[in-house]
Amino acid sequence: YLGLGLLQMNASSPDLDTAAGQFKKAMELDPGLIEARLAYAEAAVRLNNAQLAEKALEDVDIQAASSARYHYLLGYSRYIQGDLVDAQAELESALQLDITNLEVYRLLGEIYCTQEQYPEAIEMLETVILYEPENTDALAWLGQAYYETGNDKKALEVLTEAIDSGIRSAKLLSIRGQLYLEENEVDKAIADLNASLKLDKTIFDTNLALSLAFLEKKQPGNAYMQLSAAEAYYETDAEHASLLYYRAQSLELLDETIAAIRDWKALLALQASSMPSAWRQLANQRLEILSTPTVTPVTPTLTMTRMPTRTPTVTFTRMPSRTPTITITRLPTLTKTQTVTRLPTQTRTVTLTRLPSMTITVTPTVKPTATPTPVSTK
Repeated sequence: YLGLGLLQMNASSPDLDTAAGQFKKAMELDPGLIEARLAYAEAAVRLNNAQLAEKALEDVDIQAASSARYHYLLGYSRYIQGDLVDAQAELESALQLDITNLEVYRLLGEIYCTQEQYPEAIEMLETVILYEPENTDALAWLGQAYYETGNDKKALEVLTEAIDSGIRSAKLLSIRGQLYLEENEVDKAIADLNASLKLDKTIFDTNLALSLAFLEKKQPGNAYMQLSAAEAYYETDAEHASLLYYRAQSLELLDETIAAIRDWKALLALQASSMPSAWRQLANQRLEILSTPTVTPVTPTLTMTRMPTRTPTVTFTRMPSRTPTITITRLPTLTKTQTVTRLPTQTRTVTLTRLPSMTITVTPTVKPTATPTPVSTK
C-alpha cells in the first residue's frame, strides 16, 4: 500500500486522495511504519488539510521527528494554517538538515515575501528558479520581491515570464501594470490593470493605478469613474488621502469646482501623517485659487513619481461655477522623489504599493469670469 500510494502521489498527474487512502491502509496494517505516516502527512498538506497532516505527525518516533522531512511537513502544515512564525522556524530547521529540498526554499520564499523580508525571499526563490526555471509559483513571488525592492527591470522580466507561462493572477497583472505605468507605457498599463480588475475588482492599488493611467491619457472622466469604483475598497487613512488627492484633481479637470473644493477640504481634514506634506500644500493652494471668484483656469504640470499612498472617490455633481480647466503636460522623464516611501504590501493579496503621484504647479492669473465647456469623457 505504501508503494502504491507513493506511485500515485508522485505521478505526473498526482491522485492525492487515492494516495492518502493507500497510506492510511498502510498505517492501519503497521502503525509503526513511519514512512507511511510521513507520506500520509505529505499528501495531506498537498491537499491543504493541515489537521490530517499534524495528526499523522503526532506519533512519529524521536528519530523521525528530528529529520528534515518532518520539519518540512510540520512547517508546511503551519503555513497552511497561517502560523507564519512557527512555519518559518520549522522550515529553516529543515533547510539546515537538508539543503536539497526545493520545496523548502519555495515555501520560505513565500513566507519571507509575506513578512516583507524581501532580500531573504529573493535568495530563496532565485535558488528555486535556478533548478526549476518554469516553477510558476516561485516566479510569481520572485517578481513581487524584485518589485518591492525597487528592481523594476528584473521584476518586469520575471512577471512577464510568469504571466506568459499561463498564470492568471490579479496581483501579478496589477504589479506589472503599475510598472508599465512608471515606464510611461500607458496603453500596456491600462490593459494589465483592466485584466487584473476582471479577476479581482477589490484591490485598491489597481483601481488607483488605472485612474492615474486614464489621467495620463487625458481622460479625467474615466479617471473619476475608476476612483469612484475604488471608494468601497480603501482601508487606511493613507489610501483615503490618495483617493481625495487624485479625485480632487480629476474633478478640477472636469470643471467641477464645488466637488473639487469639497475633496481638497476633506484631504486637509485627515491626519498630516497620512500623506506627503506637498499634498497639503497643494490642497491649500488650490483652495485659495478656487475660492477666488475672478480666477480663471490654470495650467498645472503633472510630474509622475512613485507614491506610497493610494486613492478613493467622491460623488460627481456638475456645477455651473467658475472652474479652472487643467491641461496635463508630461515631463520628459519619471522622477523618484525622496519624500516617497513605500507602503506595506497588503498580503491578503497582496496590495501593490508603489504608485505614481501627480504634483500640480499652479500659476494663477486674473481674468474676467468664465464658465468652461464640460469635458467629454468615456
